[in-house]
Formats: sequence, structure tokens, C-alpha cells
Amino acid sequence: MKAPKFHRENRSGDKRRANYRVRYWVEGVEYKEAAGRTIADYKAKVQDLERKFRRDEWKPPVKGEAGEGLTFAQWAPQAIAKRVAKGVKTADKDERGIVNNHLIPEFGSELLTDCAVFTRVIEGFARIRERVRAGATVRNIHVVFAAVMRLAAKEGLIATAPPLLTVQDDELPPVVCMKPEGWRAKAKFSREEIAQLVSCEEVELQFRILYVVYFLVGARYSEVIQVRWRDWDRDRVPLGSLILRAAKTPRHQGPMYRLVPVHAALHAWLTWWHREGFELVHCRAPQADDLMFPTSSPARLKRGLEACGYNEVYGRWARRHLPAAGLRHRRLHDARGTFISIIRSAGATGEVVRLITHRAVTDKVLDEGYTVFEWELVCGAVSRVDWRLPGPPSSRAQVVNISARARAAARQQRASGSGRFALKPAHRPAQRLRKPLFLAGN
Repeated sequence: MKAPKFHRENRSGDKRRANYRVRYWVEGVEYKEAAGRTIADYKAKVQDLERKFRRDEWKPPVKGEAGEGLTFAQWAPQAIAKRVAKGVKTADKDERGIVNNHLIPEFGSELLTDCAVFTRVIEGFARIRERVRAGATVRNIHVVFAAVMRLAAKEGLIATAPPLLTVQDDELPPVVCMKPEGWRAKAKFSREEIAQLVSCEEVELQFRILYVVYFLVGARYSEVIQVRWRDWDRDRVPLGSLILRAAKTPRHQGPMYRLVPVHAALHAWLTWWHREGFELVHCRAPQADDLMFPTSSPARLKRGLEACGYNEVYGRWARRHLPAAGLRHRRLHDARGTFISIIRSAGATGEVVRLITHRAVTDKVLDEGYTVFEWELVCGAVSRVDWRLPGPPSSRAQVVNISARARAAARQQRASGSGRFALKPAHRPAQRLRKPLFLAGN
């Protein structure tokens, strides 16, 4: 087949930020194809078309009628909305933020068909790398971009999604840890520090019990925060158990669950929290379907959200609780590393630790989750650890006394003007309580 005459167009009208397109006619029908951002890209596209015509391999390009004239800025929010409706957990917040903060500023004004040109993708991410220094962030941006473009190809808006960028070809930066050598060893908590945090009177009761569960279960935050009262089996032997909805599992397998032993020290705290603490803080008796740690944020309650948000806990952890307990800053996730380190030091093998911290099955009943021998093995490993934790408040009067001392300390700090994060009273005495503790004023 004889090649037609090709014409070059610059859709942007600006040579410094060109957006070339090749235009040609075959049997009286006009075709337009994206041709990159440089003259070299345009010439390479023309040579590729000429070779296809010469070898009779040319086929009419997919015009994508549904996406004709659609820009990336118009399509990307639609793609995120579709992913949210599909149930992708990271789409509503993380992916939407990446699209608004990184992808739309770089690709927003481009036609969706032009964003599928590989050279244009390489150039765009080269500029993103100049602005964003963290390699992991750039890789996350690329993952979201690839998901948006793949969905566009699936919807028929573009012919094919652009190839994925790679680290091997220096198109994406490698993930380089910017933290100093040996930071993980320094991030662990000692048992004395855990006891110091749990016994600190400035830490509100609902966060004390949350931290106890966090440290003594070795789970991730998203796993702990979803635990409900029905997930606690107090009658299991030799130790009770908690059913956690496992995170970081293959999405196509659906929800997966993990069974973890409940240490005797944790059992004492959970028993107190169920018998007295929950009602004292939230002004209602716990029900089987209630979360163990419902949100304390009026803003989240107004939005109809039941679980604690990460920032709701982390803000108190970093700004109030660790300083009040006299501890240096560490991440919430370091509680998981602390659990693994302490249970390994008590003699548990790597296989046993992995059964506790990583194993997950699809059946929530978990009848096949452990053999009898495995359950006794992990319970033995957990029970050998001496956490040296203080016991829970022994009486309601002790809780009120703790609250009174916390309020006195807060008043003293406010009177002396000691900083923006001055402690607020955790709650009022029980006999005066008319609303949940986290809504109680001064």
C-alpha cells in the first residue's frame, strides 16, 4: 500500500511546550494520531507509519469516539470515582490526592489520547521526579497513572494503555531509604517504656487500652481498629483469641482473617474495658457488634463514620501521649516491630512469629486456620513473654481520681501558658456525666 502524505500539527500552539499530531488521509477518510512533543518524536511516528504502509500492516487507528476531545483532567476524576464505586480502598483518599496534586498539574491540559504516547509519559515523569524527591512517592504516582490509563483503555477511550515505566531503564527512581543506618533497632520500645506509656495519667483511657492491644497483638493499625467485641473469644484454651481482618492480602481473594492469641495481661485489660471502661468513656454498654475502639471525633461521628481515623490517634500519640510519658518520638507501626522483637527474644522461632503476625485465611470461622499443635505452639510462645505491664484501673473511683489529677495538671499548664498542645481534661467525674467523655467540655 502506498503511503499517504503526512501533515504535522502542533495542538498547543507553543513551540516550547509542543504537542504534535500527524494528520493524513486514506481513501478520502481523515485520520489523526498523537506524535509526541518533539520533532524527533514526530519523525519517528511518521517513519513507523510509512513502514506499516509499505508492509501492508497499517490498520485504521481507534478513534475512541467516547473520548474524543477528552482531556486527562476531565477523565482522571471520573476514573477515580469508578474505582471508589468498585470498592478500591485507596482510591477515595490516596489516589484522589495523587491525581489532584501531581498528575493533573502535569498531564491535565493534555488530550487523553496524547497521554497514551510513551515518550510523553517518560517526559512527564521526568519533570515529576524533579519536583518530588522521594522515590517511593514517584512510584506511587506512576501506579495511579497506570490505573487511570488502563481504565481509559478498558472503556475504549484510548487504543491501548502506555507501557509501564521501569527502574531498570531509569524511567522511575529506585526506592532508597533516606533514614540513617540502624534506625529500625532504635525504633523499638522497651518493656519499661510500654509500661510507662500505659500507666501515664495524661493518656486518656480509651487510648491506653488501644495501645495495650497494639503492643501485645503485633497487628497493623488497620487490623486493630476494626476489631469488634464479637471477635474476642474468651473461652478458647489455652489462651483466648482475637479475630483480625488481615491487611495487605491479595484483593481478588476477598476478606481474609487472622487468629491471634490473647496474653494474660491483655486479657485483664480487655476484661476491664468490657466491664467498666467502655461504658465510662462512651456512656453505653458495649454490644457484640460494637467496635472495641469507636471514634472519639465529633467530626467523624457527624459524617457517619464509626472507626477511629489514623490521624485521630496519631495526633495524640505524637503530640501529647509520648511527650507526656517522657518518651522520644516513634511511629505507631513501631509497636508491631516491638512485638516481633520481644517475642523473638523470648525464644519464639521465625515460623511461629509469622503464624501470629502474617498468616491469614479466607474463612472467618477459622476452623482450618490452625492445627491443634500450631495453636498450642503460638499460645506457648505468647505466654512466655513477661510484659511487666501495670494492671487496669481497679475501680471506678480510681478512674475518677486519675481524671481529677489530669484536669489539675491541664489547668496548671494552661495557667502557665506552656504551649499549644496543653493537655485537656480526659473526662468529668462519673456522677456528673451527661454525655460521652470525648464530648465533655471543661
